[in-house]
Amino acid sequence: MARTLGVPDDSRSRAALGRMVRAHGIATAHFSHRRVSIPEDRLREVVARSTSYADVMRSLGLEVNDTNHRRVRRAAARLGLDTSHFTRRSWARPERPAPAPVAHRVLVVLPCDAGRTNRAQLHRALTEIGVPYACETCGNSGEWLGQPITLQIDHVNGDWHDNRRENLRYLCPNCHALTETWCRQKGTAAPLAAGWGLPLD
Repeated sequence: MARTLGVPDDSRSRAALGRMVRAHGIATAHFSHRRVSIPEDRLREVVARSTSYADVMRSLGLEVNDTNHRRVRRAAARLGLDTSHFTRRSWARPERPAPAPVAHRVLVVLPCDAGRTNRAQLHRALTEIGVPYACETCGNSGEWLGQPITLQIDHVNGDWHDNRRENLRYLCPNCHALTETWCRQKGTAAPLAAGWGLPLD
């Protein structure tokens, strides 16, 4: 009936249609797809040996859809059935593939005509190989006066084409401003550090 009338296939719309049918006294005993109750004993048995609500629905002969998912979940909750052994993700939320590793292609020496690798890629690659997120000089883990700060990624030899692991280090803005590679300008460390509003020692 719902499909014939163009009613959306969701529980709320179908419930509204059901109320209208009952209000007008329309007989539905002849319907072949009336909702079948879920036997409690059968549900207990199936939940105990299933690994997901989708498994439960299939074992009960129910179509795997949003409406039946809610029915089964509510019935299991009402009976206090243990579902902690369910290991598979919800049928409605497919597994998201893990991001592809990038360290092998980011932490390399770039050709001299290549563009600069952005910080996000360098940070992802360093995180991927387990480099701690902390200033290599002072140990700051990304906080200043109770507020988060972004640690900068410094090229030790000053060449941003050289993205090898041994040439990269995390530095807080203060420690970075005191290095000779800061903006490749010697003798400007003190004023630059002061510009950050950070102490020089």
